[in-house]
Amino acid sequence: MNEPDIKQYLDRPFSVLAIVFASPIAQGARPIAARGAFYSCRCTLEVSTMGNITIVISSITIALTGMLSGTLVATEVDVFYPNGNLLVSISGTFSGTVAGQSGTAEISGTGGPITRASGTGVLDWVIGQGTLGLASLHGHGSFQQPIFGPAIEQCSDGMVIGDYSARLQLGH
Repeated sequence: MNEPDIKQYLDRPFSVLAIVFASPIAQGARPIAARGAFYSCRCTLEVSTMGNITIVISSITIALTGMLSGTLVATEVDVFYPNGNLLVSISGTFSGTVAGQSGTAEISGTGGPITRASGTGVLDWVIGQGTLGLASLHGHGSFQQPIFGPAIEQCSDGMVIGDYSARLQLGH
């Protein structure tokens, strides 16, 4: 049986990062400092192991409020290590508004190690490849201080809440 390679799960966000920073559209755009809150719900799609490492692939929906207002629908890959730490990778589509402009944009990110027991860690992300009013949107940010909550009716596999901050560019 072919075992999944952890590297293949974590490479995608870095390719998006290269596209965002190399984009000529990002030059000359007005900078925007963004802050807000998020909460996410997940549905586990697959669980596999490689030795003593557990890999969980989930479908997640992240609601964002603040300067980024909308929903991120993404795939999340969590790599759990025996010491309790985990590495996280996400990739998906944001639909909503940024600084009054509406559209969609791609968000990809990685984070870790995140210590689940204490709820500390940061997931860094990039945003770009937008449509409509977000066609010229590019930037980077982080989901900070995640709090891992129990499952609730809307989130059968548990939820995560926290804050985000970002440095964005939106040209006109």
